Amino acid sequence: MTTTALDRAPMALTGDFEVYRDTALEWMAAQTDAYTADELREHVAPARPAWPGEVFQIASRSGLIALEGRIRRSTHPANKGTLRPLWITVTPTTTEADCA
Repeated sequence: MTTTALDRAPMALTGDFEVYRDTALEWMAAQTDAYTADELREHVAPARPAWPGEVFQIASRSGLIALEGRIRRSTHPANKGTLRPLWITVTPTTTEADCA
């Protein structure tokens, strides 16, 4: 059986993660330009450092987002300028050319 971060979260944080997840997914769905986890953090502040990664996994697996094909240096101080992939929100009109 596969567990997720939601399964492992302390009870007090479970509801908080669900609110964060829903808010983050709504933000992703509204995006028209490519974005990184840094932009998500700026608009929807996580209570735990791992939460943005969990949301990106959920969104990617569900087909809401796709890798855009480029990278950008992180602007988040804790990431020390590491490279971050750019993501795009998949719409019914998104083509493979948009993702490559």
